[in-house]
Amino acid sequence: RSQVAPLHSSETDADIGDDNWRIQRARLEEAHSRQIRRRKRLFLPYVDSCLWARRQGFKSKEEWDDWINMGEKRNPYITRNPEKYYSEQGTWRGWGHYLGYEDIQITITTDGHDECGERDVPPTEISEE
Repeated sequence: RSQVAPLHSSETDADIGDDNWRIQRARLEEAHSRQIRRRKRLFLPYVDSCLWARRQGFKSKEEWDDWINMGEKRNPYITRNPEKYYSEQGTWRGWGHYLGYEDIQITITTDGHDECGERDVPPTEISEE
């Protein structure tokens, strides 16, 4: 018995069509991924990053580095190297200020907060000049 070829090659065309859209989708996904990887990373502003870091309770830059090296940094909004990033932004004040472990001169705002939002002076002791 001889086999008869189908009058329409719709099955073949559908298979080719399925492959084409899949290839196009893969290309678009790859282009999108490349575009995302090329974007400059944006992190929290210094003040917010400083507050977050202080709440973690690090006592030194070495503790911060150990924590980073253990792979514990899971916050995409905090940079691995705050000194470099915030120096480039012009806002870096030093590790002692960033982590809150040194007694340093801090500018107090009229609402009693330093630049990182920490309350240093009770509101009743603030004098407006």
